[in-house]
Formats: sequence, C-alpha cells, structure tokens
Amino acid sequence: MKRINLIIILMFFIFSVSSKELKNEKSILKTCIYSEPRSLDTRKTSDYISTQLLFLLYRGLMHYNSDNTLVCSLAKSYHISKDKKKYTFHLKDAFWSDGSAITAYDFEKSWKTILSPAFPSPSCELLYDIKNAENAKKAIVGIDEVKINATDAKTLVVELENPSPYFLFLTSLPTYFPMPSNIIEKKR
Repeated sequence: MKRINLIIILMFFIFSVSSKELKNEKSILKTCIYSEPRSLDTRKTSDYISTQLLFLLYRGLMHYNSDNTLVCSLAKSYHISKDKKKYTFHLKDAFWSDGSAITAYDFEKSWKTILSPAFPSPSCELLYDIKNAENAKKAIVGIDEVKINATDAKTLVVELENPSPYFLFLTSLPTYFPMPSNIIEKKR
C-alpha cells in the first residue's frame, strides 16, 4: 500500500510538469529513492528517505535555501522579543491541496500532538526548546502548559525556555512542518 502511495505522489510530480516546461532542464524533478519512506507524516518520521520526500511535499515557517540563507516560507514575517525567548510568526496566505487555508492552528495542533506523551515521534526532542515541551512529553505538565499558541488563524506565538539562536532554523525542519488539522483529528 505504501509503495502505491509513493508511486502516485511521484507520478503527480512527473505529470504536473507540462510538455512546454520539459524543454527547460531546470523544470525536471530528478531524484533517487532507494527504499520506501517510513512515513509521510511530518510528526512521525526522522529517516533520510522520508525527510527528503517531506521537503518536496511540505514547508515550514522558515526555509533554509541552498545558498545557506534562512528565509520566510509559510511565515510572512516574524518578531523576536527583546529577551529572545518569545517568537511571533505572522503567516502568509497558503493553502492545503484540498483548498483549505494553512493556519496557525495547524502548527499549534501539529506541534502539541508531537509533544503528547502517547504520540510516537522519533524527533520530539527538536521541540524541547519550547517552554514546557519536554515536561509535557514526560507527562509532568499538561499539554496546555506548552507555550505554543495560535492567537488567530494567521498568528502563532511561541515562547522558549531560554534564548535559542537556532530556533528559526529548527522551524525549517520537517518536525516543525504542520499537518492539516483534519488529518490530526482523524489519526488521534
């Protein structure tokens, strides 16, 4: 079943390029996938193959370019507090493949799901810079104590335990990519 899903995804990429674009070598997707991905759920994977496919399918708040620069991706802008512990992200207008909007609530639900004690996430430690994240994963505090808050559909506020100079970079990694809220609800 997984192999069929992977083939469908790759066929989508291959056939979404029009014949006019095929004349331009830069429009062709070339990749080598030597084994099946373990998952295409951003919250449940850390293996190389899955991660490479996730970079093709999803985006995070930030994106790390090939020229070694970090740029906004799904975030339109961000603000860092003076104490460097509070990040406020303002989201762009972006949409899932079904046409529904990607919202700050999708980020909040995805990240808090990863931090749920019962949820199997091999890379949950990447979220431990967030205030109360590690304690929530260990069931010391409730998930509502984790300082990830969507104040509205376009604004995500994240408070860290301590200043973290690499936090923006972390938001460019698949663990920080959102999953659609309707999928999160179905899979719980």
